[in-house]
Amino acid sequence: MTRESRKAAPNPREPDLFGPPAAPERYVPKPEHVRSGLRSLLERLASAETWWQWSDWDIERYREREVLYYCDLLPDREEAEEWRRQLAVEIARLDAASGPAAPQIPVLSARRPDAVPPALNAPAP
Repeated sequence: MTRESRKAAPNPREPDLFGPPAAPERYVPKPEHVRSGLRSLLERLASAETWWQWSDWDIERYREREVLYYCDLLPDREEAEEWRRQLAVEIARLDAASGPAAPQIPVLSARRPDAVPPALNAPAP
């Protein structure tokens, strides 16, 4: 019996100790869960009268971070643009309702213009 014949067959689930590291599997949420998060965000914004009821962190999160996060998770780009449009309408409404003395939050678009979809970069009507 030779040494080669005694080797065990490699287990496909076991990583190769001497080869390149395997890339971790990326978590991809179900689209219905993403839509649920977007619906919740839209309802939160629609139920508010002004930005004043939230902290600065919440305002930045609602205006920029959650919109980008959720819309980037949707597999359908057209659906993502529709959600961005709906959220941009509510954000513009809250900006107008809060008046010129509204909390001035540095938005992501001011830091990274390429990070924010055009619908959210547009000035409020």
